[in-house]
Amino acid sequence: MRMLNLLSVVLLMLFSSQIFAQEKMSKEEKKKWKNELKTYKKDLNALKILKEEHAEYRQENRDLEEKLNRLEASQSMGDSRMVQKDEEIAALNNQLMNAQMTIQQLHEQKPDNEMSDKGMLMGLIYRVQIGAYEKTSIPDNLNSDGDLKLEQEDGLQKVVIGQFRDYSKALELQKHIKKIGVKDAWVVPYNDGQRITIEEAKAMGGMKG
Repeated sequence: MRMLNLLSVVLLMLFSSQIFAQEKMSKEEKKKWKNELKTYKKDLNALKILKEEHAEYRQENRDLEEKLNRLEASQSMGDSRMVQKDEEIAALNNQLMNAQMTIQQLHEQKPDNEMSDKGMLMGLIYRVQIGAYEKTSIPDNLNSDGDLKLEQEDGLQKVVIGQFRDYSKALELQKHIKKIGVKDAWVVPYNDGQRITIEEAKAMGGMKG
């Protein structure tokens, strides 16, 4: 027991000397610590408790530092995963945009020579009608695989020529036909081989030019 008391006094003196050496204290601080030292010399059990508490606090501090390190590591991992997810989302968006562009290109590159069962281009086109006859019958052998076609509609035999994607080209042909004497020539729109109205063609975005 006496040895324990002696050891406690030595530890207190060492602890006090370290405090004095670590930082320069004022006279008031030195006086305060000397009074503390005297107190602990008289009450070695209090010194023992102080040292034990100091050791506990140091251990708690180490535990807190470890927890903080784990939290920082977890946050860093979470940030890394978030960056990875953002990169994956950006890659998916790029793939979607590329797919949309491909679909658009395929749509625009649809062959213009796709024909209907009536021998006309599919999609919206324009032809020029040069006559509609009720009594005069035009021989069917004049109907060819070329640009001139005979149509039977509403009891009339209609003669149409040309096939144009561009409405302005059809207008040019109409003007030329009128100049050579066919005064009733006019532009007729078709969609997928079927004759449609001017209003329907406009609603489809045609009749421009």
